[in-house]
Amino acid sequence: MTDKIGEHQLVRMEYYKRFVQEADRGLLTKSARMTLLNQDRLKSDKAKADFWYDQRVTVENGLTDLEMFLMFAGYKNVQKVFTIENVKPVINALLRTRLSEYERETALIAQHMIEAGFIHLTSIEPNLMTEAHEDIVRKAIDLSRRLAVNRIPDSERPFYSQKWPEGDKSD
Repeated sequence: MTDKIGEHQLVRMEYYKRFVQEADRGLLTKSARMTLLNQDRLKSDKAKADFWYDQRVTVENGLTDLEMFLMFAGYKNVQKVFTIENVKPVINALLRTRLSEYERETALIAQHMIEAGFIHLTSIEPNLMTEAHEDIVRKAIDLSRRLAVNRIPDSERPFYSQKWPEGDKSD
């Protein structure tokens, strides 16, 4: 498994290097992309702190830009951008981030993706859902919540450990 992950990371690094050279637009500037690939360019602690502050603000704002694009771009534009080929590496990178202080957030994000995914999929074809299927979906969502709750401090657990209300399939 480790070899596959390492091999995948090497392939992605090659992709990133080509992307830096070829892409003229995007969330990050070409300079920021180059710095991400070669952080040795940042000589001082102040330069590092400034760089990471700028990138956090850029990416956070970029997430809102992304949301706006999804809300207003229309089906054809969204369909051209949001393919499994484009989205899968982002989701995998997000969920591969296993820093102990970040595991809580990745667990909550994964749990939300499972819950939102099931709700979306069951709403597409509601006629295919039997009571047995609905029960399986409820149990899967409950399991995802139980698994995620292990990464949440006790003081925050009541909200996340609530069961999915019977018959309620909305956000």
